[in-house]
Amino acid sequence: MKKKLDAIYIVSLKKFYKKENELRTYGGFPIYLKMLESKFRKIILIVPKSPLPFESSIKLNNKIYEVKFLPYYSNELLLILKSPIIIFWLLIYLLPAKYVNPRIPDMTGIYGLIISIILKKKIFISIQSDIQELIQSKNFTSRNNFIKYGLKKWLSLYLFLEKNFSRNILCFPQGVALFNRFSSNKKAILWYSTSIKDSFIDKNKKLFNL
Repeated sequence: MKKKLDAIYIVSLKKFYKKENELRTYGGFPIYLKMLESKFRKIILIVPKSPLPFESSIKLNNKIYEVKFLPYYSNELLLILKSPIIIFWLLIYLLPAKYVNPRIPDMTGIYGLIISIILKKKIFISIQSDIQELIQSKNFTSRNNFIKYGLKKWLSLYLFLEKNFSRNILCFPQGVALFNRFSSNKKAILWYSTSIKDSFIDKNKKLFNL
């Protein structure tokens, strides 16, 4: 049996809900987490805490997962207002980490990425969608002109940070169009799914710096 690696710390916008001893989330994220279970002895989730349960949710194994909650936000304005607190807790949570997986696009993931670089952690980035494509759309928000302008500036700041701090870091852009934006990064790998197969990690351990 192969020896598992140290704990991996995942910084994500994905909301989690915890009641008593049950940890739950939603969507396809648990499939990604399941893949990591065979490689890491512990998975530390640094995520916003949902104040309410989800209509449809998946229960996670508390023996493998540990959650460190960030302040909950339901929109970008709340994220901006809570950013100082989020950055503070990310710094505290990531100090003992060895491996960090920031998941973007989201400013929380970018904060985690920047802090991990400063702390000299071993990093790989998961990139699920393209904010640049979103803001180039004329109808990217139904808000009025003032709010739309502010949101566009905020997302443009995100893109600036994404571009400059993801350089020369192992990253997995999902889809051809998104990969093309990161083609100058020699460590970017085109990916078609949010999951990573065990066999890929085994054959490419140098990429992951494992």
